Amino acid sequence: MSKALKRTLVGLGAFALLWSSMKIVGQLPRSNPVTAGFAGAERGPDPDSITVAMGAITLRIPRNYFVALPDHEGREPSGTAFILLVLLPNLEPRTVATSKELDRTGWHQQMLLAVHYKGYAKSGASLLRTVYRNEMQYTNGRPPTIKPGPFGYRYFKIRAGWMDYLYKGKRTDPSFVLECKPLTDWTLSTTSYSPHCERILPMASDLYADYSYSRKLLPQAQNLDQKVVDLLNKFRIAGPPLKVMQ
Repeated sequence: MSKALKRTLVGLGAFALLWSSMKIVGQLPRSNPVTAGFAGAERGPDPDSITVAMGAITLRIPRNYFVALPDHEGREPSGTAFILLVLLPNLEPRTVATSKELDRTGWHQQMLLAVHYKGYAKSGASLLRTVYRNEMQYTNGRPPTIKPGPFGYRYFKIRAGWMDYLYKGKRTDPSFVLECKPLTDWTLSTTSYSPHCERILPMASDLYADYSYSRKLLPQAQNLDQKVVDLLNKFRIAGPPLKVMQ
């Protein structure tokens, strides 16, 4: 794994806890890419693919999509997850043609896509309601200021501005919700800062995606849900089709 890719991954606060439970694919021998105790991911018929069972859904994913695999014992425990790294706009995996772009420091056209089974996550109205309530507690009852944002979004900031919550529709019943790092973040010590947005997308019972990408791609945000679902459905070999859910 390149140093640039490692720097990109280490800098992602949204994936910090998830990353602590992962095995980096580049560190795993090709002859045995999954730890022996994990029964939910096994070698598929294709020597360069990995099969992952998550409840009723089974996916067979080419190895060059993976950044990290689960590292745990037992089949399908709560919190099962893996991470893919793809290149926008077509969600391409690592190849000779895409490696240079995927190894760049910062987000650029990269997307990190984590897929979770039975993990804890809030999305949509539930996410906004929880964040809004917590922020009022943090500020002694003062509600966050809601402002008009770019591309038809409305948004509010939390914790002195270190995160923006963007949404479409009503705050109490939004049609689309994003968490985005602001364009300027003075809390970071790094000289180069590439703000990103994170989207939590339910796709089936107990199965959801958590994906991040450059904030510069905000105009395309609402088109990415379907691309993510289409990509994962392409790998589906058992179970009902995944779909975009709010």
